[in-house]
Amino acid sequence: MLNGQSRFEDIELGPLGAPAPTASAGNLVSNSTAANGFQQTPVNLSPTSSNYNYSADLISIAEPGEARNGFLTFNSQSANSFNLAGAWLGSKKWVLAQYVNGVYQELVSLSDASISPNTEYHLEIKVIGSTVTLFANGEEKLSYDFGTDQSAGSLGVATSNAHSQFNNLTVAELPAADSVFSGALDDLLV
Repeated sequence: MLNGQSRFEDIELGPLGAPAPTASAGNLVSNSTAANGFQQTPVNLSPTSSNYNYSADLISIAEPGEARNGFLTFNSQSANSFNLAGAWLGSKKWVLAQYVNGVYQELVSLSDASISPNTEYHLEIKVIGSTVTLFANGEEKLSYDFGTDQSAGSLGVATSNAHSQFNNLTVAELPAADSVFSGALDDLLV
């Protein structure tokens, strides 16, 4: 203790724990052109904790008369009740939304003139309890607090009057440090 302050230097931390569990579901195609509204395709992946990442590479397939969109779905309770994060590619808009009893409700959106329907996008959601953050190609786009834990229910992909392919679907538990701290701890004064 020096001048009423304790200073800790050269602190060595023990080894980091094992890497967070990761699961992969490969590739899926979602074709909702025959559906009235959203078509959700469940994936064989589930979050293992309240804090997780879920990602996929989105490729929108151009078809005459169809929309261009693709979404990761989470906290899915049924084919007509789920939350979603992704893009209305033709409208050039990122969204976090919910689909409840067959009714779409946009919760937060971001218009983005740089969106191109002919570009592949790596979509990722980071879920920390009730807060979901959407990333596209590694860049944070939107965040929304749903008010309840978003690890319940199942995961999937969805389209609305569109045909899209989702490659490299993965879900990974977030390490505790990712869900609590951001930044670095350089000095510790007590």
